[in-house]
Amino acid sequence: MIKNTLESFSKLNVTKDTLDSDKLKQMDELGYLLLEPQKKIFDFIGQDLDYLRDKTENLLEKEGDKAGYEGREEHYRKGKRFEKIASRLGNLPNKDKAFFNWILLPELLCAAHHVIKKDIMFSSSNFRDPLKDKGRQPMHLDWLPRTNENQNFDCIIAMMYLDDSNKMNGAIQVVPGTHKKLGYIEQYNVNPYEDHPDAITIEAKAGSITILNCNIWHRGGANVSGERRR
Repeated sequence: MIKNTLESFSKLNVTKDTLDSDKLKQMDELGYLLLEPQKKIFDFIGQDLDYLRDKTENLLEKEGDKAGYEGREEHYRKGKRFEKIASRLGNLPNKDKAFFNWILLPELLCAAHHVIKKDIMFSSSNFRDPLKDKGRQPMHLDWLPRTNENQNFDCIIAMMYLDDSNKMNGAIQVVPGTHKKLGYIEQYNVNPYEDHPDAITIEAKAGSITILNCNIWHRGGANVSGERRR
């Protein structure tokens, strides 16, 4: 656990300038943020994109149909993918130092410090690659919804793209501002399997990072081109 104090965060290279005020305001108002590729991020992680791509490919081959089941082994059945529409890996920080370094990236800690406003704890670090012509996720939240406006937000999720992400290979869709809504999506007479009129697609270059408030409505898109979107 990391204590939510300026002293503890400064020891992890987080300063008031790690994310500028405009980016933090966007997290507050829209519930998401896109960071462009930066050399300093890969310097911090200690490896480049090619290394991360090769490492995840090796892990997928090594783990086979058990990939993604760490912590949920009771659900494993031979030949059954963890997720029908995507390749998955779990428990990445215990599989390579680069993945461990990733979860300590100052930009991620800064966003967590700003959004959660209390002590933070790391939950999980996973890999996802949507499969061609297998459809898209339903619109969802990644955590329990708030029940009143005085509740703090509990978590963020951050994703680094190992490939270019676009509308044709399964880019993520978000509905800006919905992190402020209380309750579940279905309570708003919204069908999570259908298109949402206010949804936007976040297209990003390889090496970019998307940070989401876990309460924002979002989904992984459908991969219709077959290009990788790791």
